[in-house]
Amino acid sequence: MHGKEKRVLLREYLDQGLSKTAIAQKLGIGRRSIHRWIVEGQLDRDLDEEAIHYRARPPVNHKIDPYRGIIEHRLEEFPKLSAVRLYEELRSVGYPGGYP
Repeated sequence: MHGKEKRVLLREYLDQGLSKTAIAQKLGIGRRSIHRWIVEGQLDRDLDEEAIHYRARPPVNHKIDPYRGIIEHRLEEFPKLSAVRLYEELRSVGYPGGYP
């Protein structure tokens, strides 16, 4: 997260007519951050009023998700089940991962 100082400097540099690329290099941030702040109106709001609110990232799908229930069930039943044995059991039910 970038502080208020950088946004204040960004506003000042924009008023001076510097390019967004030059500003990004001076501030040590990405050009995309500068564009996003401008588009989202981060420079137009009073910087002392409120903190910036970020959204949570959307959940990411994993290859193992379809087999998570089987894995959790087997590990509850047999807590000392080895990864090799668990992998062999998953391959027997059609898990496509790993070696052929």
